[in-house]
Amino acid sequence: MAGSAKSSRKRPNGRHGAGRSGPVPPPAFSDTQAHMLPAPAGNGTGSLIIIGGHEDKHGDKQILREVCARVERAKLVIATIATAHPKEVWDEYRHLFGGLGVSRLEHLHIESRADAFSEDMMSVLDGAGAVFFTGGDQLRITSRIGGAPVCERIREIFSRGGVIAGTSAGASAVSETMLVSAPSSESHKIDSLQMAPGLGLLRGVIIDQHFAERGRLGRLVGAVAQNPRLLGVGID
Repeated sequence: MAGSAKSSRKRPNGRHGAGRSGPVPPPAFSDTQAHMLPAPAGNGTGSLIIIGGHEDKHGDKQILREVCARVERAKLVIATIATAHPKEVWDEYRHLFGGLGVSRLEHLHIESRADAFSEDMMSVLDGAGAVFFTGGDQLRITSRIGGAPVCERIREIFSRGGVIAGTSAGASAVSETMLVSAPSSESHKIDSLQMAPGLGLLRGVIIDQHFAERGRLGRLVGAVAQNPRLLGVGID
């Protein structure tokens, strides 16, 4: 995975022994989330490139070059769903990836949930070998495309061996349980965390981005405490 990663895992203090009586505990939050996700479209044989954000766009562009190396000659779709400035972000990444040798580029922007059911939007993904989710607000991604035909098409691309990349908010959205927001200074308080179902391309993991840059260790620890069966991964 692109970017540097740190992890934090907490385990439950114990478990009920065999044959012990008592009330049945409620299902873990992660189990509840799993039922809210679409069924996997295949064996998940594709590649995920998860970027912490603020990738180098002016120097060696090492992370973006890695995306290009995985894309090879395939069509790359730039998904600007998370941002409030889709035209500017599309222009920026079109220039960057085009300059790095990607010749087949298309723009996918979903402004409303109705767009995620549109044949026009679906056609943008036709023949795509890779999708790149830009930064912004990860809740825009999941609320607009989660469970919709556009999301299922992206999952099909992944299951057929395609590349799904995401930076910043796009990185957070690929996991099954997604951090939406939490003030870093109060992140050790579980009740300050806001979480939601992600796209479910990477299961068993919670991803936080801009990790050391924004001092997010505390909030990731809090997220894992709330979801103790999941691995917390922080990426810069």
